[in-house]
Amino acid sequence: MGVRLDAFYRSLAHLEAAAVPWPRAVEMATGGDPAWAPAVALLAGGHPLSEAFEGRVPALDLAGVRAAEVSGQLENTFLDLAKRAEDALARERERKAAVAYPLIVIHLAALLMPIPDLVVGNPRGAIGWAALVLVPLYGWIAYRRAAQRAIDRTPRGGRPPPFTALLRTKAFVEEADARALRALGWLHDAGVPHLEALPLAAHAGTGGRMAEDLVDAWAAANAGQALATAWKRVPRELAATLATGEQTGRLAEACAHEAASLDGAATLRRERQTAMIKPLAILLIGIVVGARVVSFYAGMLRQAGIGR
Repeated sequence: MGVRLDAFYRSLAHLEAAAVPWPRAVEMATGGDPAWAPAVALLAGGHPLSEAFEGRVPALDLAGVRAAEVSGQLENTFLDLAKRAEDALARERERKAAVAYPLIVIHLAALLMPIPDLVVGNPRGAIGWAALVLVPLYGWIAYRRAAQRAIDRTPRGGRPPPFTALLRTKAFVEEADARALRALGWLHDAGVPHLEALPLAAHAGTGGRMAEDLVDAWAAANAGQALATAWKRVPRELAATLATGEQTGRLAEACAHEAASLDGAATLRRERQTAMIKPLAILLIGIVVGARVVSFYAGMLRQAGIGR
């Protein structure tokens, strides 16, 4: 996206308070970004915000916008989305800072390990040792980016491609489930009909267990059945809370509570994983460096005729 979402949402909140027409408001909030021209055109043609924003903002945000359209709380919703976008940026900065040191160590090792081979005139060996360190690193980075793009492009009600499985860790699934639940809570609380709300919530949680259950819930709602009949993949405790919330008319509250719980669990997992990156990277580099040292001296001994 060409615009920073936190600034975009905050601008829209202020422009909504000033009663600026939406086509002009979006144009102003995006700074006239050509990528948003189709959205501006849709709004000028009388289409709703949620339709104009589809594919241009995260699926969870899209559900929030749709709920705000129905409830009439657009200004407050945009301020809330701006705060969420700011928090997401802060978490991303923290994650990048946590992996900065291991990345520096890995690149330093990739620079130093080829030196012995370069000294003795063996460029192939030098390239091989550098590749041993860098290829797995950049291969994983490329995979993460491709897998995330594939997940983001998964259509409503669809499942991510199988190759994204490595990215869908337990923390990833918990975060996806939390997004789906939060979206469902917003939409239900705003009074959006289930047949419209369930696909939006499922799209917000793409890659999680809740998204697949929500697809089944749409079929159940379409058949006039309770949503609780579809909670088959999520944990039993979560399913029981949602069923109780549905029966007592407090489904939105149940969704919000469970979303917060899942977000907390996922955050703890992410923190533990991040804490392990540094020692694990150092250990792996130590093993590779150790192998490099043994290989170098073994080669020297062979050249000296020792050990034949």
